[in-house]
Amino acid sequence: MDERNSLFDVRLEGVQIENFKNVKQGTVVLPNASNRKKPDILGLYGQNGSGKTALIDAISLLKCLLMGMSVPSQYADYINLDSDSAKITYSFILSRINSSETIKIIYKCVLIKEEATSGQNLIEESVAAPETYKAVVQNEKLTAILMRNGKIIKRSHSLIDTDSELLPFLPKGQYNSIFGESKINSAELLATKRYVAMTSRSFIFSRELINLFMQYC
Repeated sequence: MDERNSLFDVRLEGVQIENFKNVKQGTVVLPNASNRKKPDILGLYGQNGSGKTALIDAISLLKCLLMGMSVPSQYADYINLDSDSAKITYSFILSRINSSETIKIIYKCVLIKEEATSGQNLIEESVAAPETYKAVVQNEKLTAILMRNGKIIKRSHSLIDTDSELLPFLPKGQYNSIFGESKINSAELLATKRYVAMTSRSFIFSRELINLFMQYC
């Protein structure tokens, strides 16, 4: 078997932003080039306030999430003032060399603003301590769509959905198939999920969950 045929080319295909910085709602599509050796995007331009910096910040956020890093605290201030949360959707194309089939992966997450816990207040009582906030990652969803020659051949399949208070993630059948017979119960995983949220990280891409997947899958 040719080892190259088992490798996937992963490309960011698009970014959708809602209530992030000055962008109420916006979508940027990044088409795939026919020649993969050449770049698709050479630059980004637009009028002041059109969302250029918001897009760059959204891509920087993606890097933090995928690497399991804490989201920088300034992202709490990036949530639009008219909303209590921001939602960002990233779409990727996974293509295998010498194959007409591709997999479209869609990752969605919600950012909310929470007051950051601080240590003991050593400032005099007469002086008010400044409020500090952190960005918390919630409602992560990862779905997959099988495509051939750019056309959908299999409906969207939910891989993981963290929008649940009873289970660490959904679908329930998928959770049971991985952890149903393990010594780890859902309460422990829910505690891990809460801890990851407190540290402003993605639960899906956290090292804690990835290590468990590698152990039990």
